[in-house]
Amino acid sequence: LMLMNNGHVRKLSAAFAARVSAIVEAQNTHHDSAKIETVYGLALSRRPTDQERRIGIAALKELESKWQGNSEKALETFCHAILNSAAFLYID
Repeated sequence: LMLMNNGHVRKLSAAFAARVSAIVEAQNTHHDSAKIETVYGLALSRRPTDQERRIGIAALKELESKWQGNSEKALETFCHAILNSAAFLYID
């Protein structure tokens, strides 16, 4: 719960989303698929599976709708979810 509710983690999520947006813009690809690829590459050091990509694209579309068309807030929320994923709970 600390990661979900922590103000610092929310700021990190916003900075992460801004970095993803900058990378996607520099590549001149504004597709949700490119955003998902970049998020997974930076956060998890791997590419998303086909299923993760489909779920990620659907999540971005739903989040954008919930944020009333604000794609930046949608990406920020998605990045926050990734930073709260199980991948960060355990150290191998």
